[in-house]
Amino acid sequence: MALNPYLQEKLINERHAKIRQDMQQSQRQVHTEQRWMLTGMSKFGTLLIALGYRLQRSGQQSTAHP
Repeated sequence: MALNPYLQEKLINERHAKIRQDMQQSQRQVHTEQRWMLTGMSKFGTLLIALGYRLQRSGQQSTAHP
């Protein structure tokens, strides 16, 4: 059974709209995950810098007071 060309085109357009919507949602999810990952890496980097600073200061204090 053949579909009416208008209905067939309408179904195709709806399907394309759904695919575009799914792709946009997927891209938003990836963007959100990347943002969380960068935030976590930034906090971890800050922690490492603070730890290195403390170790450096404690090393300088121990050599200053023999």
